[in-house]
Amino acid sequence: MKKLLLAVLAVGMLASPASASHGPQAVVDGTVHCGEAAFARVYITREFRWDGRVKIYLGSYRHLRRAVTYRDVVRFSDNRGAIRVGELPEGRTRLLVTWHGQLLDRQRLSVDCT
Repeated sequence: MKKLLLAVLAVGMLASPASASHGPQAVVDGTVHCGEAAFARVYITREFRWDGRVKIYLGSYRHLRRAVTYRDVVRFSDNRGAIRVGELPEGRTRLLVTWHGQLLDRQRLSVDCT
């Protein structure tokens, strides 16, 4: 009976959407948009419910710009999963995107909104 219960639990965990997705994927759009402040977009997948936060850093791992949860992506992104990262400084900079310490994407940006 115990073996059957463990087998059912293992199959259930392997078949769950969170384990099937292996977490989110994220891609930084290299286009900088100008408005009141410069901003870029990070496209984060939302096919499955993933745990934790996607962290977006400006320049280095010391400068956290935004932490995004699955719920944020569902509520505040467009249909493709775009999350805005705003107030980018003028000049050359980069965005780093991580999930559970794993680097998902990085992009060098040139910001010129003058």
